[in-house]
Amino acid sequence: MIVRRVHRVKGAMYMTSTHEAIATGLVKFFTGNVRHKKSKQATKGFTLIELLVTMTIIALLLSIVTPRFFVASPKPKELVLFEDLVLMSEALDKYHADNDIYPDTLEDLITKKYLRKYRVTALSDW
Repeated sequence: MIVRRVHRVKGAMYMTSTHEAIATGLVKFFTGNVRHKKSKQATKGFTLIELLVTMTIIALLLSIVTPRFFVASPKPKELVLFEDLVLMSEALDKYHADNDIYPDTLEDLITKKYLRKYRVTALSDW
């Protein structure tokens, strides 16, 4: 037995069978053309879940970026210290080659112009 339904669409009357009504209802459901009752208040803003998800994503990105930033900063200081160490070892070798002894203090290297000046700032930051 086929049951017929009467629909009014903009003043016109249409008759459909039960199977047609079910089929069109399924098509509307799966294609997203189902009309929902809207509340009287317009929803503005974000939900709590949306805010928590965005904050979580930002926190994850920051946790990836910050260790790389803070680990990379001592590298230039190490390079300056290594350069100073190389210059001092070369000055000691030159002093030893000229005088056959090593200097007693760093001031001997500076007064005899094997070194220009002893840089304290690179060591004082550590």
